[in-house]
Amino acid sequence: PARRDTEALFAWVTVLYTGRADAALRFWGHGEPDDRLAVFVRWGADCREQGMVRAYFGMLAALASGAQASVCAHEFMSGGGAGGHRQTVNQAPLCSWQALFGALDFYAGHLRPGEPDPLAAPPPEIPDAEVALLRAFLRLCRSVVQHSVVARTAIYDSTELGAMTTMFALLACVVPVALKAALLDTVAAFGALDNDVLANSGAQADSVRRAVDEMARRIWAQLEQSQMLPTAGDGARALAVGRGSSGARGGIAYELEEVEAAAETYPETRAFVRLVAALIHVPADAVGVTAEAASAASASASVPADLGSAYRVPGVGPYVSFVLDSVLLKAEQRAYRVPDEKWRVYALALDVVERSLSTLDLSMFVGTHATVTSDALRELATHPGFEVAVRVLCGSRLLDALLRVLDAGVDAVNAGAAAASAVLPALRILLRVLHVQTAVLRGAVPALAEADSLGFALNLPRSLTTLEQLLLSRRESVVQIAALVGAVDPHVSLAAVRIVHILADSTVFNGVDDRVTRGALTLNRMVSMIDGSTDS
Repeated sequence: PARRDTEALFAWVTVLYTGRADAALRFWGHGEPDDRLAVFVRWGADCREQGMVRAYFGMLAALASGAQASVCAHEFMSGGGAGGHRQTVNQAPLCSWQALFGALDFYAGHLRPGEPDPLAAPPPEIPDAEVALLRAFLRLCRSVVQHSVVARTAIYDSTELGAMTTMFALLACVVPVALKAALLDTVAAFGALDNDVLANSGAQADSVRRAVDEMARRIWAQLEQSQMLPTAGDGARALAVGRGSSGARGGIAYELEEVEAAAETYPETRAFVRLVAALIHVPADAVGVTAEAASAASASASVPADLGSAYRVPGVGPYVSFVLDSVLLKAEQRAYRVPDEKWRVYALALDVVERSLSTLDLSMFVGTHATVTSDALRELATHPGFEVAVRVLCGSRLLDALLRVLDAGVDAVNAGAAAASAVLPALRILLRVLHVQTAVLRGAVPALAEADSLGFALNLPRSLTTLEQLLLSRRESVVQIAALVGAVDPHVSLAAVRIVHILADSTVFNGVDDRVTRGALTLNRMVSMIDGSTDS
């Protein structure tokens, strides 16, 4: 067999430097342009064998990790690999942003879906080797834009590259699922608000946050325009909150049900859910889902409240509904080639739910405030966090799904099983609902029920109650939450402690359980549930 020593060398360097922020600055000639490591990187730009080029791009992605290294990598790629040879006189150097987005644009043009013609030849396909090369190139792009907002803005705003337009155009074509997943992850990297980036921005953190918020809003608009998730529908002007009515057909919904479900693996869906989560930025002044008050949250500046308002009920609701109804609530029913993928699906979907709740601003219903405006009520009704809260408080399948995740148990969490990644967000979602339920039930729901100028018909569930009341009939789930107090992970343990404290302090659980007595002693409901469990 042919030797692949250079390819193996690139792969070895990739392993050495993956995840090590700014550890590879010498490779970029930082301080010493003639350093042998910098010469090595420039030499690699002249490689042409596909496997070698793929490994080279993978190495560059690893070397680009970090605030300074990512800027160096961007300059390297903007300069065509620091003088790398061109394939022809009219083509950009292979190691350049122009080559990457030019290749994506080439395939988008050749694979663009047209009118169906039964006599036409089958559409061309991208060769597997080329798919692997494009994925490696996209991984490099993600690494650069993730760590550098300067590079991110330059690439996004470049009309010459047309990065976002080109990626969405290729997403509309029939291409391998793995390539679509890589494209979606790259789009998500442009819109994500990374805490490390903010930390490295120092005094510029606020301006960086505003810039990334605006970029995310523009990506939402492009995602809506692409109709990758069909949202236009029949133009109905009615909103049924808490009903679970994701009726999307075609696009990502079709590929989930017909392509990925048949293959029993879901890379594109997971990437799409990551994109939705990345575009919901949690504000800097939001305490988060463990906040003690319903007012400890503010709306996300990255989420456009008027998205799609020209032809449907506005907002990002359809995207979160897809995550809830087609991904989260069906996760248990699907077959998985690799069983652990189910928990990755759960964790990603719960991240979207958690972000939605943490950006639900209910401060208008806390304390004494002026009359709530129609615009504020309209934004509240269409906010995905309100949809999540109502679904939980009406005892829907979403609550069952959250409790099913907790059934993984404390032993699985302590053993570091795949299920552990989903347990913490499930706990934090329940905790947040406990904090906001009073504002939702006593403030938001009555105000919306009386509103008459929302611009669309609003249907709310007839029966809503507190989470304590709903958990009272789910004794095993309460026991599982109590058992998680003993988790090794301090975050899991703390969330469980807080939930148990709220439940035990509530009038629902603090009442006496007449069915359980110890001689003259009666036990309250919380104690009786734990005492009567097999694990007590």
